[in-house]
Amino acid sequence: MDGRGIVKSVDIFDNRVHVRHTGTDFGIVNPMATDPSFGCQIDRLILASDRSCIAAPCLGRGTKVTHLYDFDSSCRPGRAFAEWGGVRSLVDRFYEPDEYCDGVIINTTDEAMQKVAILMMTADAGVAKIFAPNGELAVLNCGLDNVDSSGGDSIVENAINYFTERSVGKKFSPRDLRLVIGEAAQACCFGLDRILKILRE
Repeated sequence: MDGRGIVKSVDIFDNRVHVRHTGTDFGIVNPMATDPSFGCQIDRLILASDRSCIAAPCLGRGTKVTHLYDFDSSCRPGRAFAEWGGVRSLVDRFYEPDEYCDGVIINTTDEAMQKVAILMMTADAGVAKIFAPNGELAVLNCGLDNVDSSGGDSIVENAINYFTERSVGKKFSPRDLRLVIGEAAQACCFGLDRILKILRE
């Protein structure tokens, strides 16, 4: 089974972003597990996404958002635990940013980045996607620690600040941005109230 039949698909932002969502039927996708099937799961996801490789944030339960300007320089080959001895080994066609982060921003108009699928590995937390008019896309882990951290900041707020202060080519007003929140176990896991509060502010 290649996974296509048990991966939910939806196109968002006028079909410019293609979302693939797996559930329990697909099986666990976790590079920290000692189960050696992670590489096989990556292969299945690549097939389902019609991309040539996958990049996944190294989750740190924080609010950091990393921009992948240049895939070759801002990512490294990703590692997962091998079957034997808990030693981490490289996984073919799987990449991670050079730093721990719970969100990434990519330029969907960049030809090289169009070949890359962004993988967000969460348990019950939701995933937010923020899309700017210039084609830049933020993909964010919306666990409660990320959305409303003990330090008082938020991963959503940090992503919006990127678009309003440092976006490539043009700075945008929050009103220019489009937001989709979804792919969570239950509505209670979205952190939706906090996200809406940030957007209103």
